[in-house]
Amino acid sequence: MMNTSARIGMTKVTAWLGVLCLMISAGVAPALADGEMWASVRGDIFGERPVEVATNGYKLYVDNTIKDAAMLPVSIRIPADKVDVTSKVHLLVDYNPAPVVAVIAFGPAYRNGIDIGERKINTRIRMDRISTVRAVFETVDGKLFMAEAFGASGGGCSSASAKDHDRALAQLGRVKVKVAAQPAIGQNWRDAIVMIRHPNFTGMQPDAEKGGYTPAWFVEKIDVSLHGKSVVSIAAGISLSEDPNFRFTFADESEESILSVSAIDSKGKQFSAVGGPNS
Repeated sequence: MMNTSARIGMTKVTAWLGVLCLMISAGVAPALADGEMWASVRGDIFGERPVEVATNGYKLYVDNTIKDAAMLPVSIRIPADKVDVTSKVHLLVDYNPAPVVAVIAFGPAYRNGIDIGERKINTRIRMDRISTVRAVFETVDGKLFMAEAFGASGGGCSSASAKDHDRALAQLGRVKVKVAAQPAIGQNWRDAIVMIRHPNFTGMQPDAEKGGYTPAWFVEKIDVSLHGKSVVSIAAGISLSEDPNFRFTFADESEESILSVSAIDSKGKQFSAVGGPNS
């Protein structure tokens, strides 16, 4: 099931979609000042909790050289000295119909004491319009620190799938898991890739055959474990790209770093796979 912030994000979708469809058909774009929009998003998700600017090593990067607003790469960075105290990160896009892209919670297998330097988490997101992208890092004592970047793309929430509908459904649920080790970087350093074949329909994409819009249908939850312990748990929504893809670094002392991945989508369909260095 989705956690609270992801569920709030999807509740906002229902309200936004009807308004957006009317405004788009009339050629009108919704307008709120950046500060007002962030204040609204922040209040919905974090309430009155203070959100500090991240000056402590947390970082967020957006690759604006990629012009596909439905698959915009973003990279989240966690400094080595914050790994053990970071409980989760909220990835947000202010002007998306569902501002919560994903909430990534870090389990004990991620927040262990092995130092491999800065941790990286990369994924691809949809941008409905030019907007600020934010990563709000939450620590185990409940403090919030925000890093932000500018996303210079738009139209990604309503753009058609890169695949035709039948092909997308034929590949539905295929999960790819790979783990790489590079002793030159560090003996315990690992690089993982988790990719799930799924159209991740937003509910805003026109249905050329039936008319109207293709109903929202997306990967809702991804759990990754190592040696029976949680590495990351990801609650997601429509603002992730199709074929959700996460690449992240983690630490492991064992030579056989086998990851187990399970996922569920908004229709209740479940997918799973395991993978390691030889996958």
